[in-house]
Amino acid sequence: LLCLLMLTGTFLASCSQTDDDAALEGIEKEASESTITLAVHLMSEADLNEEKTDDKGNTYTEAQRIEAAVNKITKAQFKAQLKLFFYEADEYYEKLEAKFAARKAAEDSGEVYQVETEAATGDETAEETEAETVLGESGIIELAYPEIKDYQVDIFYIGGYDKFAEYKDANKLYNMGAYLTNTAMLLQDYIAPGFFTYMQEMNNGLYALPTGKVIGEYTYMLLNKDVLEKTNYYSPKASFDSTGFTSLVDANVADILAYTSKYLSDEYVPLSSMTNELDVLGYKYWGVDENGELSDAFSVLGGSKDLSLNYKDKGAYSEAANLFENEDFKADLVTLKEYANNGYYGTEEDADKPFAVGYVKGGAELAEKYAEDYIMVPVAMPELKTSDLYDNMFALTYYTTDAARSMEVLTYLNTNAEIRNLLLYGIEGENYELVNSKYKDANGEVYLDENEKPYQVVEFKEDNAYKMDKFKTGNTLILAPTVDDLPFIKDYATKQNRDSVISQDMTFMLADPFSKSSMDNIDNLCKGISDDIRKDVYDELVEILNDKDASRKDIEDLIKEKIDDYKGYKGENENAYKSLVSALQSLYDALIALDKLDDVRELSKKVYKDLMAIMNDTTKTVDDLKAFITATAAEIDADSSFAFHADASQTGSFANIYNYWCSGKAVLN
Repeated sequence: LLCLLMLTGTFLASCSQTDDDAALEGIEKEASESTITLAVHLMSEADLNEEKTDDKGNTYTEAQRIEAAVNKITKAQFKAQLKLFFYEADEYYEKLEAKFAARKAAEDSGEVYQVETEAATGDETAEETEAETVLGESGIIELAYPEIKDYQVDIFYIGGYDKFAEYKDANKLYNMGAYLTNTAMLLQDYIAPGFFTYMQEMNNGLYALPTGKVIGEYTYMLLNKDVLEKTNYYSPKASFDSTGFTSLVDANVADILAYTSKYLSDEYVPLSSMTNELDVLGYKYWGVDENGELSDAFSVLGGSKDLSLNYKDKGAYSEAANLFENEDFKADLVTLKEYANNGYYGTEEDADKPFAVGYVKGGAELAEKYAEDYIMVPVAMPELKTSDLYDNMFALTYYTTDAARSMEVLTYLNTNAEIRNLLLYGIEGENYELVNSKYKDANGEVYLDENEKPYQVVEFKEDNAYKMDKFKTGNTLILAPTVDDLPFIKDYATKQNRDSVISQDMTFMLADPFSKSSMDNIDNLCKGISDDIRKDVYDELVEILNDKDASRKDIEDLIKEKIDDYKGYKGENENAYKSLVSALQSLYDALIALDKLDDVRELSKKVYKDLMAIMNDTTKTVDDLKAFITATAAEIDADSSFAFHADASQTGSFANIYNYWCSGKAVLN
């Protein structure tokens, strides 16, 4: 039986001629022929470990049911048994880190050898079973699979950059770069070009596999075909030339709006904006959100952005400066204000009229709604941003049982639709049913698949208890659609990712003041003085950082207290005290800089609210807007927090950090 299984597997592999199979075969060659058990840790949206009783009186958990179904696939495919551990968000990292700690304790005690993080095969002390067999419960001979240790973690989910950086800095992650070629070949249809490149560039290796997902959104200018014909900008017999239609303030757009307002106002609203934003293009807003992360929200700290330039191109961004002193920005505001005052946006009475020019943000699937009646000009393409790399990831531990086998399974989890749907939706007939999609085309007909039948989509059962997040379970672009999805949404998602561009500030991030290197430096400086100093400074700092109720102000006050305690110390280890105070001062200055960025964010919110009020108030004239711009520019310049962050000569200012980053790129060279 064993020989038959091995021969069958070899035969099937040899029959495949596809590129995907070739890539998968490349990964399989790295894996051994022994049976193996891998521990996979997942974040669930419900308690899947609660014991239940079925109609026959048997106890079970949702986790056990899914694990059994998954293993039917992985045992047949890879001779790999997966132990799935499901934890909800409020306990996930606590459970995971407890296993990391248990593994470290086992290493320290000599129970297992410490594994080098770059080792090609993972944990050489891990247990494998060389094709042994056992008698299964049904009386059929089965392959034997090794038991796992309590601390075993092979494949696990990570959400967000902070956790990724924490685990990478602590050497918890395995560098998967050696397996990148074959994995990237399999995932290239799902993950935007360059995804792996920038993960590696930022981290000197591939320490996590990012989740495949739809990247960003388009900004479309919608041009009514009938109006374009009447204004001689378009003919159905010729292809449309989008030159001169790159933004709302272009002369061609202004011409169409004026013509529509004058001659076609009974039939069309000249302009409809559906973005609920300030509709200007070609500007970068620099600021942070409430968590201190870079944000694309409107900011008075900003500069011009040439959408025709690519990542690292010379001149991609101007400096971070007072946006209300940018002449192009001011001119665009004036043009949009003139549109409003000319009545181009219409009134409530025009709500049911079609529009001549529209402005909307969204995915490629917007074509279903607009493509029949409008020329859709993408004036801004979807952008792959730094944050996209780290939103959701899967990684291998440095001590994974076998890196090749773990990578083989991880790749399969992200490229095989059957197991991917199983992990997210559960078991067909128990957790969900496949039903006909109810989505209809413009003629009111239900969409049909390539076999001229209604698309099959996922509909959860009312009593479904298996709940997972699609972004936390792997590649989203091979999933079966649900009843709420356009049935062929995957086609649009693939197009959108292929159209995506690399953000011009890809890899740029604000440094974490409490990074591992920063904290290790303070720890070493304290230990170099005395254990008492370490307890008084480092231990107290760690304690307050771990206190979820502590505010940034609380942390600042503690650091300032320690600076005051040891500043100006004279006596033994005087230089060591000076170094410690200097390190603490750097921490304190970094936090104050974040406070000032918060001030800039609050100022930006106020300015944006006032600006939009003027832009939307047709009783306010263009001269009123110009006066507001002048006054606001002066207000921004007078703000001390803004002045600090716009000054590149100030250590720790946004402009200083940004210019330093640019010095390694081409954008400001």
